[in-house]
Amino acid sequence: MSDLHQRLLAAIEAEMIIAVAATTGPWTTFDDGLVWADAPGDPVAGCADLTNAAHIAAQDPATTLRRLAEDRDVLARHPVCVDWENCGGAGSDCHGCRGEFHPCPEILSVARRHGLDLAAPS
Repeated sequence: MSDLHQRLLAAIEAEMIIAVAATTGPWTTFDDGLVWADAPGDPVAGCADLTNAAHIAAQDPATTLRRLAEDRDVLARHPVCVDWENCGGAGSDCHGCRGEFHPCPEILSVARRHGLDLAAPS
């Protein structure tokens, strides 16, 4: 597993912990700018700007967990090749893309989604 894979898995895990701990959704925005969960309790958030409230509501825990699960699936499909016989050299190729150097475009896309600084040392 590459350092970038490890950094991505750590970022995904941190987001999953937050999403699992959050009030379950779906979340709904009301005209007063409050975002409520279908679960009983206090509002999830409140914003004077209804556009911001709608954005918050769209990021309910179930939506976030689905996105994170897909990111984990991408990582699983695009590991660094560690088999000298079937790749251009262990650690150099993306096993999922065959011929793409690692990190491949798919992994770079996931890294950008998670705000990882790709210029920073791994």
